[in-house]
Amino acid sequence: MDDNPVNRLVTTAQLEALGYTADAAESGEVALAILAEQPYDIVLMDCGMPRLDGYETCRRLRQLEGDGRRTWVIALTAYAAPGEREKCLAAGMDDYLGKPLQADELAAMLNRTPPAAESHGLAERLEALERLGEQTGCDVLGQVIQSFLERGVRDLETLRRALAQGDATALAAAAHSLAGSSGILGATGLSKGCVELEELARRGDLAACETRLDAVEQAYQRVAGRLSEVGTLPGSTNAAWRPTHNKC
Repeated sequence: MDDNPVNRLVTTAQLEALGYTADAAESGEVALAILAEQPYDIVLMDCGMPRLDGYETCRRLRQLEGDGRRTWVIALTAYAAPGEREKCLAAGMDDYLGKPLQADELAAMLNRTPPAAESHGLAERLEALERLGEQTGCDVLGQVIQSFLERGVRDLETLRRALAQGDATALAAAAHSLAGSSGILGATGLSKGCVELEELARRGDLAACETRLDAVEQAYQRVAGRLSEVGTLPGSTNAAWRPTHNKC
């Protein structure tokens, strides 16, 4: 979405050349109305739109989506100031491209952020774990999810404590731990955010870590919510889930 008609034409043409079907919206209000009617895999969000800018449009989109589907939002901005990427992430966007938009950069971005990657990867992994449990006679899925959620809570507590204490080493270690467990579970978006947080911590950029950690916590809650949808969240009212005592 972009308020500039020339930009909309060029971006739409670039997407179609890459094999994507694209619709254009001239404002944040129009974009939200379209997204409320039908889902899209990816949104290219111009940050500098008048009235309702890209940051606020994305915040409203996340409110509209709730804990369910998450549309992949790529920020488009002409501002190259330090901290701009972190500002976009804090607004709920997933990645960032500078303007003017270059076709090769757009192609590279789309190649590493496949449509609905988080939801698709997590669903595939859950199915694979369930099949493994059927084959072995063990509650593999329940054990993995219970371990992931318990360890995830500890890792998030460690991350917050390390950030408050200015301990970049502990921050990087906890981010690395959560990146590994979320990657194994197929939660690619969460894993990617943790890897970025780890890199920021190793560079000692604690200010950027705070913004990135906010996004990581939000991503973790989305994953936990997805697990709840399939009846696997410990402590839920869904009687289908029971903590396993069969460790096989």
